[in-house]
Amino acid sequence: MTENTITELLDSISRAGGPEVIKRARQAGLKAVGYCCPYVPVELILAHRMLPVRLDPADVAGIAACACASPQPEKASPAPVVEALDGLIVTAVGNGKKQDSEPADVSGLPVVTLHLPSCHDRYRVSPGPERDYKAGLKSLSLSLSRISGRRPGYLDMMRSILLEKRIRHNLRGLYEAPLSENTPLGWRALERLSRAGAVTGRPGYYQGLERLKAELAASAPALAGDQSRLMLYGPALDGRADEVLDLIELSGGLIVTDYICTASARLRKTVPVWGTFERPAESLAELYLFNAPCPFMGGHEARLMRMLALARWYRVHALVCVNPGSNPVFKSDFERLSEDFYSRLFIPSLYIEDSLPLKDPQGLRERLNDFIDIIGGRV
Repeated sequence: MTENTITELLDSISRAGGPEVIKRARQAGLKAVGYCCPYVPVELILAHRMLPVRLDPADVAGIAACACASPQPEKASPAPVVEALDGLIVTAVGNGKKQDSEPADVSGLPVVTLHLPSCHDRYRVSPGPERDYKAGLKSLSLSLSRISGRRPGYLDMMRSILLEKRIRHNLRGLYEAPLSENTPLGWRALERLSRAGAVTGRPGYYQGLERLKAELAASAPALAGDQSRLMLYGPALDGRADEVLDLIELSGGLIVTDYICTASARLRKTVPVWGTFERPAESLAELYLFNAPCPFMGGHEARLMRMLALARWYRVHALVCVNPGSNPVFKSDFERLSEDFYSRLFIPSLYIEDSLPLKDPQGLRERLNDFIDIIGGRV
């Protein structure tokens, strides 16, 4: 098999989404629900026999669609993908149990808020975060029942959890491809599969990943390059970030791993089969709440330990933070991370906060060139 075969298969998986696919599914009697935040369990949407559609926060007008997003300005018309939906799930940090905390409908769609705990208790010292998260999931499920017109049973939950578990297993294995220096499958190709609007039908997505895994196993090794191996950190990426990622590659950098919620960060944890079958609520809490912690929910030490392990495993030369608009939470967290990375592993870091699209791409290119020159060739 060749690198072109893998590229064609990646393109075919990516094209399995968009407003047209959603409209065809609705014509067949299925409903679709959009969400932005990866703390929203797609298993719940699937259990209600609806299509989960991940959105870019910029697609949603007038509200903050996820905990780390700023409210978007009002638009004359919603994004086409939003117009094709039957409902929208947004997230907010904090219990927010008052009814007036719910946002108004967006473009005529019912909007449901999943309230996330304000702290990430990795060691389960307090039962509060898990209790609040599971209560939020119960409320979310009831709201989804009003949209779908049905109440999922135990078997519905089991099927959806196991399907997503298989998808995570395949993605986790594919994201390990850059461990090899001569793999034909790079990190950027995989990251695009998780971007907003890329995928709707989960069974088809799973089958595409299965084919991709088989093609990769049969492919010939690619030529190893001499690029500097980088870890990427920051908020969720969208299509505008390609401008920065392209400049990184042109400067001689190669992204091999990440700690980004919509890429590989949340693929870390697996859940035993007994937990999946016997206690679905506990399984979802483990996969989402107690997985890779979001900076907005604390958990810095857990995040640092995971990132240090990845840096060693993937033989990372530098840590790069892409934080368009300089989100203060990510900026503060990165300052602590960069100090620990250098003091513990002697790994330098670079912070990129330029707004997108870039106003001075040449200036950023020069910064990247200087940085890559400094770390180039270091083992």
